[in-house]
Amino acid sequence: MYADDIVLLSTCPIELQSMIDSLGDYCDTWGLNVNLEKSKIIVFREGPRISSALGWTYKGSPIEIVNEYKYLGMLLTYNLSFRKHLQSRLATAKTSINATWSAFLLDPEIEVAQKLKIFEAAARSILFYGAQIWGFMEFEEVESLLRFFMKKILVLPKNTPNYMLHLETGIDSLYVSTLNLHFNYLQFVSSMHSNRLPHILSAKILEKKIFWASKWKAMFDGLNIAFPCRLVNSDLKIDHAKIVKDLTTMERQKYLEKARSSAHHDLYSELNYSIEAITLSLYPSHHIGLFIKARGGMLNLNANPL
Repeated sequence: MYADDIVLLSTCPIELQSMIDSLGDYCDTWGLNVNLEKSKIIVFREGPRISSALGWTYKGSPIEIVNEYKYLGMLLTYNLSFRKHLQSRLATAKTSINATWSAFLLDPEIEVAQKLKIFEAAARSILFYGAQIWGFMEFEEVESLLRFFMKKILVLPKNTPNYMLHLETGIDSLYVSTLNLHFNYLQFVSSMHSNRLPHILSAKILEKKIFWASKWKAMFDGLNIAFPCRLVNSDLKIDHAKIVKDLTTMERQKYLEKARSSAHHDLYSELNYSIEAITLSLYPSHHIGLFIKARGGMLNLNANPL
């Protein structure tokens, strides 16, 4: 229960109908009404089809079965994929950037560092909703927002390679941030009382090594760190910090490898990458953009023969 919302969860169709009947009895006792227009059933499953024999009613009226439902701001789908949720949040975040902050972001007199603060407050916060749950996974929908923003304020071509953008600005992927949010949330859950539902579910996920725990397993194994057997673990915070640090190092190495094997920006592969990335707070955004274009061979200085 949350405010005036109620969610019933069951692994058995018959049990779920019994729970719905009990809800009807409770509402009759206390003079409450259920809005059937907003009440839906969602069957979580792998495939798109469900048995035609499945059906539930509230006081004799059928309850609609749907494939997706937005609950507390999260778009839940039948297969528990977060992509549709993120695509919706991405569209909202881009609208926020374009419609509300466009003039501010394109002003060359305003420092890039200040524009990044606006990005974090007005766009990233929209996209990151629920990242405590899905943040252990990488999503192109998430990364595309940062790249869209950086190319916009630096006035870079849309086809600027992602590796070049990250190498030149020194900005980490948003996955580093979502993974941090996820780790911090699970550390918070571990401090909850053992009878709290988030603690119970998280402990079970860890025990069975499913969902986020399966991703953890790969991360811990990659660093030769002992996988935690229990959610309550004094080393979790230290281990998570190691994983995030290692992820950051691996990402930079990946960008370097792509730069050195670049086929479309052959001169860029010959550049020196040992220098520090541009300090975004020291130069106007249009100067930084020109600098990146020059290093990436995107200034179109060569004359085209007639």
